[in-house]
Amino acid sequence: MSFFVLVYLDLDGGGRKRKSKRVQNDHNRNNEDDLMEKVPLGDMHRMLPSRRQDQAPAFAACLLVLDDTIRLNEWVAYHFTELPLSSLVIGLDPKSSMSSIAEIYSMSQRWSPYGLNIIVWPTDPFPKTYKYKTPKNHKRPPGSHKWRQETLVSSCTHHFLDKGEEEWLLLTDTDEFLSYNFIQPGENISSFDKDSIFRGPGAPSLEKRAADRVKALPIRRKALPFSAQGSTARANNTILSFIQAQRANNASYDYFPSQSGCTRIVGLTYGTNESESTSSDVKKSENLMTKRYQQHSKFFNDAFSKVMIELPKIKEDRNELGWIGDIHNPFPRLCGRNGKHSSGQDFMGSVLKVSHYVGSVESWLERGFGNGTNIRKQDIREWKKRDLRGAPYTDRFDTRMSTWYEKFEAKVGKDGAEKLLLRPIQERIEYVRSKLQLGQNMTDQGPVHYCGHRQWFGTTMTCDERVRFLTGRYQMTLGNARQSTVNDNCTCDGESEK
Repeated sequence: MSFFVLVYLDLDGGGRKRKSKRVQNDHNRNNEDDLMEKVPLGDMHRMLPSRRQDQAPAFAACLLVLDDTIRLNEWVAYHFTELPLSSLVIGLDPKSSMSSIAEIYSMSQRWSPYGLNIIVWPTDPFPKTYKYKTPKNHKRPPGSHKWRQETLVSSCTHHFLDKGEEEWLLLTDTDEFLSYNFIQPGENISSFDKDSIFRGPGAPSLEKRAADRVKALPIRRKALPFSAQGSTARANNTILSFIQAQRANNASYDYFPSQSGCTRIVGLTYGTNESESTSSDVKKSENLMTKRYQQHSKFFNDAFSKVMIELPKIKEDRNELGWIGDIHNPFPRLCGRNGKHSSGQDFMGSVLKVSHYVGSVESWLERGFGNGTNIRKQDIREWKKRDLRGAPYTDRFDTRMSTWYEKFEAKVGKDGAEKLLLRPIQERIEYVRSKLQLGQNMTDQGPVHYCGHRQWFGTTMTCDERVRFLTGRYQMTLGNARQSTVNDNCTCDGESEK
């Protein structure tokens, strides 16, 4: 992905050109204006990609992007292969750096010959906006990131309904990859977490959750990892073909996909401990999150979910879209609620999952280039803390999310994989490293205190195990790791972070 512009030109329904204001972002826009000279402003609307005639529409998706081009390149290639993705709207956060915007526009051009239609929207304003209501307790000041998420979800969903081509719409983030909810070793569908979020009026009962798990289990058993070898003969060659196979089986279709038109998808976090594999294909694609990080959270969390929408099931008046919750459950009228919570999905009752990657330090620092944003501080310490939120992680490596790449390469060819994915990611990583002057010892920043983080509460990890975790994962000194672990049950007992 390379070049975009200071003024984005697009055509709205009335044929007028809409302009987005240039938003200053001094900390990451130095020395980047020269990038803009490579795309003439007057040619922008003529350079938008179009779908190849032989490309059948399938899945659409909407993403709000703030600098995350390292993640975005892999996200697009993965979902192009495994959904398959045929249309994507990218909403730009105006705080994005000029180099990131340029890279996103270049990516849209690279993918056009392969039949993927990528449209880039400015966020001030989107080409067309719609009125919607939000819960009273949601504070979303206009201009904030969460406000833009809501607005993008609304406008993008209406956009694909108006377009009337794609059947399914996926709503996730760039660090979340849709896959099957593979059955995990030691799963027990009769075991329920006492700290589950499913409480209060309207929450599903244990009986309802147990029944859902029984319905989901035989469907989940059919889901095998994506593979290039022999995959064309399998029903789960893609998510779409898997759904179609379930529809052909009337006994299963009453549960998955959801009859409501909104299928809830559980999430699972993958940490930053790198794969120990030394195979040539891993070396070749070592910058891919799905290849590099293969240890996920040990304990499953019902509180995190995303959704995919079956567009033909939206009513003609689109009343379901008039109320927006949040990015985890954008349309509560369509997707329902779980008691006091609008988001959440019983883990073992979910046929699909989104694999949520913390990602590499370069992908983390690309947002704000180490100086942070108005969303959150994005430095190396916060990257380590974000990784710790998903801990403890499994000891074994789960390779089932990594098999897609060979299928992707078979689909676009080795040269195509290099052009679309491997080279852009490598170049962007080198750019981030150069801009921030990152060295090999970039994670060595002295003691980091993880005091009070809830991921340690109620786990079976002892303090000695936590010390080993910190020294092994982050190469912290033994003294610093012990300093971070301040009492017998690792909960800090009120001590504040330093």
